[in-house]
Amino acid sequence: MREVGIGMVSFDHMHADSYASCFNRIDSCKLVGVADENETRGREKASVYSTSYMDLDELLGSEDVDAVCICSANSRHHDQVLKAAEAGKNVMVEKPIATSMSDALDMVEKCRTAGVTLQVAFVMRYSPMALKAKRLIDSGAIGEIRAISGTNHGSMPGGWFTDRTLSGGGAIMDHSVHVADLMNWFVGRQARSVFATGGQRLHVGLGIDDAGFVLVRYDGVIGSIDPSWSRPEGHPIWGDVTMRIFGSEETVELDGFTQNLGVTRRGGRYRLEGYGSDLDYHTCLDLVRSTAEGSAVRSTGEDGVAALEIALAAYRSIDSGQPVELGTADT
Repeated sequence: MREVGIGMVSFDHMHADSYASCFNRIDSCKLVGVADENETRGREKASVYSTSYMDLDELLGSEDVDAVCICSANSRHHDQVLKAAEAGKNVMVEKPIATSMSDALDMVEKCRTAGVTLQVAFVMRYSPMALKAKRLIDSGAIGEIRAISGTNHGSMPGGWFTDRTLSGGGAIMDHSVHVADLMNWFVGRQARSVFATGGQRLHVGLGIDDAGFVLVRYDGVIGSIDPSWSRPEGHPIWGDVTMRIFGSEETVELDGFTQNLGVTRRGGRYRLEGYGSDLDYHTCLDLVRSTAEGSAVRSTGEDGVAALEIALAAYRSIDSGQPVELGTADT
């Protein structure tokens, strides 16, 4: 596999450090540079990962950069993805893909027109447990899927995540899309409607939703998502992804974070140290392989659109108190 040059765009999202570290560990990959709207942070990160700091135009203009990983605040994804597409660079963008359906659809279309790959960092698709569940479903072993229940809990991340203009929403936006994407992937067809409840329940004065419950209807299947920032201070920001898939013949249960040790430094935050498969590594490796070989990625821009549609419909349902049919309006 040929060497692929990667550029990091922003360290606003906490997963950016993990991705940068993963790219540096892939033999056929070179981390060419870092661009960050916060120059001080960008130069620090460039030093940490033994690469160069550049402004965004310089990074995208570099012939050594084949693809970029975008980890900015959610509302900035659209403009940065379009710039990367115009420069002919493949893209991995942090989830959610965008903060509105119009932006998300525009990103997919512009990348398609430019002939570049758009990958959404749905790292749970790279979990060996999720892959095993997908194989069982596709083989027919569990029969017809009747229902799916999923959770994604973590601690409140603070910062721009609680600023709706930058994040597009709170815990429902942040934590429903991973489970929604897995449900879409497992069911293999488009969701039809969403009914949700939620809001500020756990953190006084937060000003944005920190908990919710989302029901998703497919043809013949009902799914439920329990997303929240319910873990106490000191716990990991991304605390769990669990799922039960109820089939006509078998029930499958998966826990995406069982391959971890819990570690707490005295006076510090509790963290998870993985001893099994590194989902971030395999997500980054998918971008590198796709760029080197011209192959498809496992988690596409279209997948990002489908998951975002469910999250945005949940907010519309909360506002109206009614189920929301999907595909009826932009948000």
